Amino acid sequence: MIALIATLVMVPGVALAHGGAGHDGSAAPGLLLLAWSACLITGLHRLGWRRALWGRALSAAAGAGALAVALVSPLAAAGHASLVAHMVEHEILMMVAAPLLVLGRPFGVVLWALPRPARRAAGRARLMMALRGGIAAGSRPEVASVLQAAALAVWHVPPLFQAALGNQALHALQHVSFLGSAMLFWRAVRDCREGAKAALHLFAASILGGLLGALLLFAPMPLFPLQAPHDGAGLSPLEDQQLAGVVMATVACLAYPAVALLRLARWIQNRREAGHALAAS
Repeated sequence: MIALIATLVMVPGVALAHGGAGHDGSAAPGLLLLAWSACLITGLHRLGWRRALWGRALSAAAGAGALAVALVSPLAAAGHASLVAHMVEHEILMMVAAPLLVLGRPFGVVLWALPRPARRAAGRARLMMALRGGIAAGSRPEVASVLQAAALAVWHVPPLFQAALGNQALHALQHVSFLGSAMLFWRAVRDCREGAKAALHLFAASILGGLLGALLLFAPMPLFPLQAPHDGAGLSPLEDQQLAGVVMATVACLAYPAVALLRLARWIQNRREAGHALAAS
């Protein structure tokens, strides 16, 4: 535990040394991750380090690690100067951190880090109940798919994308919307009982990501002039954009279909087992 805490403490410092904790050198993402990790460890400790929670804890820790890579590592600093690095940052948030956090389901464990009166008050709070209702509504496959598609489409409009580059609050909102909509989407995929329906939404997300990637790849001019690589990076602005398009299209056209096929295979297997059980009875 001491080694883990020391590592988490060092991450923001290393990022700041490279100018990476946020594009303006803010340590806020690193401090938030540190606080989140401390709450997770405290919650697990109060729950007695139950063996049933180990898998969830590892998934949540891996998700927090992915957030650290995206937000407080040198990748964050590189993302300010290169669209390729920026695209990798966003893909880590949506395709790595979000599903790992959804699988880990860490929020209940984190609540156990609170003192008992605060924990009970949080459980009874109207705001918490409203939040749960909003998450449940947003986690319906149709709603979650629309929200994720809207976040991707809106933030890739050139004026908005470039505005986020020069405004810390707007950039934080961009990251929150990407991560939040992706978590709702992966929660919907996880909880959808119909494998075919989940696969359909995954394929739709793959198409959207592929189209946006193709737009970046085949655009005849740079769409985000402020997102230009530094001199000596070896890439022109247009080449940087084209490579970013390749990254986006490749991830979208490989990751989503792979998960869709897994969900379909599981759904078919469950239906087959149900059919065999019915025939046996």
